[in-house]
Amino acid sequence: MKKVVLFGDSNTYGRIPGTEERRFPYPVRWTTLLQEALGDGWKVCDEGFPGRSILPQESDPIELNGYDSVLASIERSLPFDIFLIMLGTNDFKTRYKASPEEVLEGMKRLVKRVKETLDERRQEAVIAIAAPPVFLPIVPDKAELFENGEEKMRAFNAMLQAYAEEEGIPFLDTSSITVDPRDGIHLSEETQPVLARLVHGFIGTICKGGKTN
Repeated sequence: MKKVVLFGDSNTYGRIPGTEERRFPYPVRWTTLLQEALGDGWKVCDEGFPGRSILPQESDPIELNGYDSVLASIERSLPFDIFLIMLGTNDFKTRYKASPEEVLEGMKRLVKRVKETLDERRQEAVIAIAAPPVFLPIVPDKAELFENGEEKMRAFNAMLQAYAEEEGIPFLDTSSITVDPRDGIHLSEETQPVLARLVHGFIGTICKGGKTN
């Protein structure tokens, strides 16, 4: 059986837009729909955690810190064939004052840590990156939380794609995904199957002849 690990934030976790704690029911989440699409020959490991960032912005709980928490996600999931990272949204919270360039450097360090950890465990897997869905113009109650968030996110995603192409890392463009206007950040129930289909096709481009490329 093949395995894909989805290392992300609240949009991987399945946060319901406009809520702080509610999660979509299991059958609705895009991660579940991806599992159904891939079939019995695959296992999807949902490693999404709300609030997780690339840079070490927070450390309590450790899951908020992508760089530190990735080790536990790897250990829980080994062995696996694909490790898909979709992070960056939370790094652009106003209080962190992070630039797109700084977040990109954080992604580079995160990818390096995953590679080094796999090498230490003598495991082979494809590390892939998905650009996080871009903010809608932030609704009023989120404007202070993500000041200039849309602009920064678009710049980051462009840099992320260029980095992935330069390093030969499989990259998923999520520009066709629209976030929910209720908060301008999270994915609606209607968008869950859209992202599932997008990731399913992405995995298909990584795999050739039944083997992970």
